[in-house]
Amino acid sequence: ACTCLQEEITVQNNLAREIVTQLSDLIQTSPYPSQRVHAIDALAALLKTQQYSQLGRTTLLDLLEQTTLPDGIRIQVAQTLCRSTSPANDLKTPAQQVLSELVQTSSAASAIQAAQALYECYPNGSPEQLQAVQMMLGAIVRHQLSFEQTVQIMRTFLQRPFIPDAV
Repeated sequence: ACTCLQEEITVQNNLAREIVTQLSDLIQTSPYPSQRVHAIDALAALLKTQQYSQLGRTTLLDLLEQTTLPDGIRIQVAQTLCRSTSPANDLKTPAQQVLSELVQTSSAASAIQAAQALYECYPNGSPEQLQAVQMMLGAIVRHQLSFEQTVQIMRTFLQRPFIPDAV
């Protein structure tokens, strides 16, 4: 059913809404991370369609704003929005705002994950990327992580593959 929407096959509006609602429910309730990732990706694919992009957009933004969802799911949604949109797209801004908020208010693990996701939302070498690194270091200090933990976090972070910005 998702493939029909992604290929812009015309279906009744009620059916399209039902499919998207089922995907949203799966993201919110599935105990399996891989299922959540696939459901998030399916919604992201709708952003590239003409007919169903608004439905996908609204659903992803609703998920992003749900503070009752685990931080990890909100981070995944934000990462997906950052990756699946053009630099000028207005979906990046709410994703970046939520990630910034999560860096400031989440547990240590979620704060670090949010800072890494925020870093990846910005063009390589940009001042915003540097600010994301500074936010990560602030989270490390705020959560009083040990020197060894800090080294491990930075080592993992710096070993991420370089992905050139899209031209």
